[in-house]
Amino acid sequence: MRIQVIIIILIFSSCSFLGRPPSDIIILMPEDKATWQQANVQLVWQCENADIFKLYFSENEESLELVSEQTGSAYELVGLSERTTYFWKVIGENNVASKESGVYSFTTGTKPDPVTTLNLPDSNEVINEPNVSVSWERAAYADSYYVEIATDTMFMDLFLGQMFDDTICYHDDFYPHKRYYWRVQSWNSFGGAPWSPVHWFDIFEYVP
Repeated sequence: MRIQVIIIILIFSSCSFLGRPPSDIIILMPEDKATWQQANVQLVWQCENADIFKLYFSENEESLELVSEQTGSAYELVGLSERTTYFWKVIGENNVASKESGVYSFTTGTKPDPVTTLNLPDSNEVINEPNVSVSWERAAYADSYYVEIATDTMFMDLFLGQMFDDTICYHDDFYPHKRYYWRVQSWNSFGGAPWSPVHWFDIFEYVP
């Protein structure tokens, strides 16, 4: 009889400890304080033994909101605002215990600001040589600039359409007796900004 009681106690004790608490939560992506994230961000983490994950997310670190209860360890956020810092955390749970991650953050990127100032040549300037440099002010968040020079205001008849890393464009062999219109569009990995204002210059007669 005593042996049976001991066996029952051992079985009961073993059943009580069959479950294991969730392991520490490891954030895989994005890394904490990551910047220049896209408008759609994939949150991925790793945690063993959890049956369910509760995901909390907000623009305010002090008031995270529950946005998902799920079994998977990934979640996609869509349509996020530009230039915004977001905060999030994960809680993994099972019937034994729960494990909470720290609060992580990331910041979304943005399209560049538009070019607002065209420096040279001055609008309506007359130039008496075939070689012309156009320049403009740098735009915030811009990695490159697309320059268009055309002989019409609709930029249908393009004389030049080219991407530049710097804020100056040099071109030669402009035709005389023509008016040229030009504009600049700033770009980065998020896309292009609205076009700059349009300036124009006239090429005066010259001897080639």
